[in-house]
Amino acid sequence: MGQNDRKMWPDVMKGMLMLLVVLHHDVVFSANVQQLYTPFFMSGFFFISGCFFRGADMPFVDFLYKKVRGLLIPYLIIGSVCYFLEISHREPLQEGWYYFQWTSYCRNYLLLGNCFWFVSCLFVAQFIQYVIVRMSRSRDGMVLALAAAVCLASLCMLIYGGKVKLPWYMHIACVMQWPMNLGYVLMKKHYLERLNRAWIAGGAAIVYLLVWGYACFVLHLAKISDYAGAYHHIGVYLLLVHSGLLCSISLSQLMRPFPLILLIGRSTLCIYFVHFVVIWFFHGSVGRCYESLCHVVGMPQLIFLRGILIRPSAFFAALLCGIVVSQMVKMWFPWIMGVSVKTHYNRCS
Repeated sequence: MGQNDRKMWPDVMKGMLMLLVVLHHDVVFSANVQQLYTPFFMSGFFFISGCFFRGADMPFVDFLYKKVRGLLIPYLIIGSVCYFLEISHREPLQEGWYYFQWTSYCRNYLLLGNCFWFVSCLFVAQFIQYVIVRMSRSRDGMVLALAAAVCLASLCMLIYGGKVKLPWYMHIACVMQWPMNLGYVLMKKHYLERLNRAWIAGGAAIVYLLVWGYACFVLHLAKISDYAGAYHHIGVYLLLVHSGLLCSISLSQLMRPFPLILLIGRSTLCIYFVHFVVIWFFHGSVGRCYESLCHVVGMPQLIFLRGILIRPSAFFAALLCGIVVSQMVKMWFPWIMGVSVKTHYNRCS
């Protein structure tokens, strides 16, 4: 598929979801407002990944090479740089600091895949999807049945097994098999292009708001953004995920593809890595400089404006820095993002 034939709505949807991710981590709004948009946006990324799943007919070695080049290399290179930038800014240098951080890096980042969990989880989830599609021989009903079985088994493990946490977030990767394989089947059947209707987006939004209101004000769920949806109310969580996905799919096809949203949607991986560092920098160093400035000018009463000024600034700076890094990497180091040098020059020419 050439660049001119590329579908616009997945990039628009990824751009909208990436805005919600940065908003969530920047804590621009209060916790109550965050509950409104957090239950579905991570499932949306897995859904889009499933829509464009390719390689079920590949030998396992070729599929492994493709995913290592496309996900693991960016995770190890860009993620490692951002990881050390973040911890060096967040934690002061002291005796034994380098040894402690190196051992922590090897354990959490390489062995357990805990840092930048989304990328490590997506890496594992795509292999599980590969196995599901291969086992079902690409038969749609069998794909969905196996995905639902894996998802429900993982949810039961999370509910009754206590606080289970597997390396590289394999438990979450199993839960996300349902949205991934649902996207795979719907894209394969060309059903998603039929959802570009305003009444679908409006109806899904109304259902989402009704279920969200029921969860917050009737069930009094303290946290409905967990991946199993406060575990004892899985039905509520699944309704929120499916109505949120349906609304975002319809909106991404109906709305005008603004260049900025498209750029964000095509830079999601770099924005995901970089925005953590930028947010920590703004909330840490920039916030402390603002407080010091208020004391210097003799107006400490203005310190309460710190959150109002810092959070929106961090939000826009994180998006800008992520886009800039993404374009620089694509231009000068395409192999970091899994694009071979030969393919890169063919595209440029």
